[in-house]
Amino acid sequence: MNTSQNQILNQGQKVNIKQIQFLNFLYLNQQELDQYVNQEMLENPFLELNTVSDSEGDDFESDFADDILGDMRAEEVYGQDELESDQSDYKEYVAQISSDSTMYDLQMERIQEQQDIRDTVFDQLKYIVEDQETLDIVHFLVYSTNDAGFLDRDLMTITDEICFAKGKFYGEEEIQKAKTLINQCSPIGFGAFDMQDYLSILITTDAKISADFREKLLQVIQLDFDKFLIQDKSFFKENLNIDEKELEDVFAYFLNKNMYPTVGFENGIVENTEYIIPEYQISIVNNELKGELINQKPYPLNVNTNYANSLKTDSRNGTNSYIAEKLKSANWIIDAIQQREDTMTKVINAIVYLQADYFLSGNSNTLKPMILKDIATYIDMNVSTVSRVTSNKYAITPLGLINLKELFTEAIYLSSGERKSNKEIQDLVIEIVKNEDKHNPLSDLDIQKILRKERIELTRRTITKYRNLGQIPASKLRKIS
Repeated sequence: MNTSQNQILNQGQKVNIKQIQFLNFLYLNQQELDQYVNQEMLENPFLELNTVSDSEGDDFESDFADDILGDMRAEEVYGQDELESDQSDYKEYVAQISSDSTMYDLQMERIQEQQDIRDTVFDQLKYIVEDQETLDIVHFLVYSTNDAGFLDRDLMTITDEICFAKGKFYGEEEIQKAKTLINQCSPIGFGAFDMQDYLSILITTDAKISADFREKLLQVIQLDFDKFLIQDKSFFKENLNIDEKELEDVFAYFLNKNMYPTVGFENGIVENTEYIIPEYQISIVNNELKGELINQKPYPLNVNTNYANSLKTDSRNGTNSYIAEKLKSANWIIDAIQQREDTMTKVINAIVYLQADYFLSGNSNTLKPMILKDIATYIDMNVSTVSRVTSNKYAITPLGLINLKELFTEAIYLSSGERKSNKEIQDLVIEIVKNEDKHNPLSDLDIQKILRKERIELTRRTITKYRNLGQIPASKLRKIS
């Protein structure tokens, strides 16, 4: 009988629940962090407000607690190599709990919040979805939409995000099924991938049109959506079996359609007025810029190991394992908060350094092209980490209150070799449209020619994109007769 040993190399990926928790920590803004900590204090009997001095707190850990915790505090929060991967950005909705914080005074008065459109959609789904797993999926999808009501990424990407966020596998079929349920809620098309998907949903759910006309509508927007946006009718006449009268009817159909599902909800009863609590401050001190966190003092949290010791038992009823788990959780929260603040401090200092001219002058022309990778390279961190600590974060600056995401722009290279930020170019496109003759509005091709005179070479497709970002309709829809 022959015996042998075979060595097989398998490659796999393990996701630690603590790693996922820390990724969520980086996403949280100050209000959400307050809510999270308050909830943890309710659930963890060993996490409490610190009522002793720092010197007293140093002696708090007893032999029993030390045996349970071991060396976990140095490594349980996260490891740089393990955590800082280029996973797609995701953010689960943080359940609404009491916004009162006993940790410290908030820096700005909170505004009364009305119901968000996402809440309205999810309230409808509670009565449609029967199983909990599907409800979890639709919950994630609904609260992953942008202000226009779009998911803004494809099925594969959103599937990867929810698998990573939930720590379990979901098939694309499950995600698509849940998305379809959302699309059928009011407003129709909410949760579409993008504008093209949204218009397809409106067409397929419209019971007032014939099957033949529905087919023609779908053919037009699916053949070439960019050509549809610029209303290039000659293109569709050449490439589809459709006469001029039918084509006019097709484009007329969209004239009274909203271009995104949340149109009309901006000033309605479900308008969402968010609490804006800035976490960063950029100020000028002695003619120099300084970036810092507004609340630099740490949460006054403490781990009550004395209480844990009093509950110690020699019996095997699970008490000791419960104590160990809660002690680890309490220490992890304290360390994670500190590491979150250290990361945020590095990021804001890097932003101040790279955009100093803009903050000092206030001129948008001095806003340098800057992407997440520029910050990540400067502070030697991963791009995904920078993305998480700038998402949904605001800063008080000499120019007023700024969403940090507004500072990140791609570079556009002029024919002269000069670089401009794409936001500056987008603002220029919007300004050109504002100053046009409304009786003879500019087409995207006309705008392209005007920009070319300024040595800015852009494709017509890019100009269409910038115009749509500014929510500016096509030239024929802007025309005043």
